[in-house]
Amino acid sequence: MEKRLMTPADIYNLTYVGDAQISPDGKLVAYVREKRDQAVDKQQTEIWLAPAAGGVERQLTAGPTDSLPRWSPDGRTLAFVSDRSGKPQLHLITVNGGEAARLETEQEVAGAPVWSPDGKRIAYLSSVDEPLQAGDLVYAGAPTAKVAPKGEQKAEKPAIKVVSTFHHKFDGGGFFGRKEPRLFVVPAEAGKQEAKQVSPVGIRCDGPSWSPCGKFLVAAVAPPADDAGRAFYVRNIALFHLDSGAVTYVLKERESPTYSPTFSPDGKYLAFSGHTGPFTWLHDNMDVWVLDISTEAYPYAFADARNLSATLDRSLGGVYSETSHMGGLAMFGPLLWSNDSRDVLAVFADRGDAVLYACHLNGDNPTRLTGTGPLAVGSFSVAVNGDIAMGAATPATPDEIYLLDKGHLRQLTGANAALLAKVALQKVEKFTYAGADGWEMEAWLVYPAGYEPGKRYPTVLDIHGGPTGLWGNGFSTSWQVLAAAGYAVVATNPRGSQGYGKKHTFGCVNDWGGKDFIDIQNGVDEAVKRGVADPDRLGVTGWSYGGFMTCWTVTQTHRFKAAVAGACVSNLDDMANTSDIGSHFLEFEFGLPWEKLEKLAAHSPIRHMHHCTTPVLLLHGESDLRCPPHQSEQVYTVLKRNGQTAALVRYPDEPHVFQRPSHQVDRLERMVAWFGHYLS
Repeated sequence: MEKRLMTPADIYNLTYVGDAQISPDGKLVAYVREKRDQAVDKQQTEIWLAPAAGGVERQLTAGPTDSLPRWSPDGRTLAFVSDRSGKPQLHLITVNGGEAARLETEQEVAGAPVWSPDGKRIAYLSSVDEPLQAGDLVYAGAPTAKVAPKGEQKAEKPAIKVVSTFHHKFDGGGFFGRKEPRLFVVPAEAGKQEAKQVSPVGIRCDGPSWSPCGKFLVAAVAPPADDAGRAFYVRNIALFHLDSGAVTYVLKERESPTYSPTFSPDGKYLAFSGHTGPFTWLHDNMDVWVLDISTEAYPYAFADARNLSATLDRSLGGVYSETSHMGGLAMFGPLLWSNDSRDVLAVFADRGDAVLYACHLNGDNPTRLTGTGPLAVGSFSVAVNGDIAMGAATPATPDEIYLLDKGHLRQLTGANAALLAKVALQKVEKFTYAGADGWEMEAWLVYPAGYEPGKRYPTVLDIHGGPTGLWGNGFSTSWQVLAAAGYAVVATNPRGSQGYGKKHTFGCVNDWGGKDFIDIQNGVDEAVKRGVADPDRLGVTGWSYGGFMTCWTVTQTHRFKAAVAGACVSNLDDMANTSDIGSHFLEFEFGLPWEKLEKLAAHSPIRHMHHCTTPVLLLHGESDLRCPPHQSEQVYTVLKRNGQTAALVRYPDEPHVFQRPSHQVDRLERMVAWFGHYLS
């Protein structure tokens, strides 16, 4: 049977697999399957089981919103999170299946359940309202509503939002007002349970972990929100004494990020991720650190900790993956110990791969555990026998679940096997070239469907976000859709991208649109030199920082005949004061906005947009708090004011990364149509 080409509608046909959790005995792997349901226009998630020895996978829960499965220590029960009751709650189900039982708590559950070592309790995070303090004059809420006269219907009014803290919103979550993440512990029993709040008011928690003895919980914590907002990035480590309620800070006061604290199985050490550079977590390498806590001489100086991954010159994290949101890889973890307490396992971004490394307590250089072939590792977990389950992808294979057994990697699932038997995927090839200053750069070339050597093709340059994001050996639906439509795709990792060391990552600080722009354009030149890209039929696209660079590109050169800018940044001064992270993010990139107004203006596409003659399609979510939608509005207004070709598409209720499957499909369809019109 002849295979067909991939279309935007295949978003509904793909199965997205992630959050691999191996049972303690290493015999089963629980994981999450996600499908885009066209009828309800939502993602639907279910929990499945795969035998580690190989064999038939089976569905464990019916969905449609089941996620974050975690094994009990005895391996008999899975706890997971579902909002099937109307709000996110813990649920328990035995490995044999049957009906899941709800563990009902007053609070909504935010994040994965964390079992105590004896299996009798579960820790979880929940966002709760800070109590009003004496002297507070404003708060997030509405005045007391007046009672409507009898017989009259009371009109519903939108909630009034009043904010008094620096950080009061976050993309995807909206305006959270006085809500802050708190740590709770609840008995691991079905039915209505009263949870105990472990973290006191004024301490915001992230990523809890149990001590082996079960007497303590450890978590990354932030100080109370302050007017400068720096606490949003800074983290310390707190030890919560469950019997006394006392809180012990593990480290002396920190001015840099610290995340993912995890006890060693023998209880003598604490591993965590962090760095010693500027307070934002986006730029410096996030390394694996370990602290000897056997003396219990709290608080320790940060100098007492050892950096186990310093020789890598790489940062914790992964490459672009379409399932990275599924309980998988965070920017700062997870960190998992080997059962003999000798190694800390973590995933690092490494030249386009997401690689699982073992960082050794004895000081040896980290050992690469996942081979040298193209692979993007996402979530992973470790069994008692040392076997590792992971979600991973390649450019030709959407994410599946794999088992790493004594160095041998075996694929356990085939969630997309039936689809890939019908759909032809196009070849993806990595190449290197010289960027600005002769720096070696990496890029990916996706060949168009029906490619014939010696023939040139219309080519789309796809620019990643960040700027510290990176393209790599993950699977990209958008690349395959463009290639199926007859386009070659060029995707570069210019300076600013992670995965190539600190010098590379810091390469575009204070220079957006400078040498990073040259790096990117040189990548296009290389695709032309290779005889694939047609220099007269070039398009450019990107999302977020990629949207910034798309807008910047069309003001600096006329070589591109069409552009599609997604969730763009066009006005850096405006971005610094309206984005949920913009103030500190751009303070590091350029300096304090009021001190660098001219610098920000010079590097803002909006300042140069009157030079643009390229047709530009702008796509933006109306609920985007990361790159607010008026960033696209400003570009659109200038282009139309100057009589240029432009269109603006606003997607209702969408944050920075689109959630509705219909909008994800629409975005791809419009992009293909725009390039089809101008590059044909």
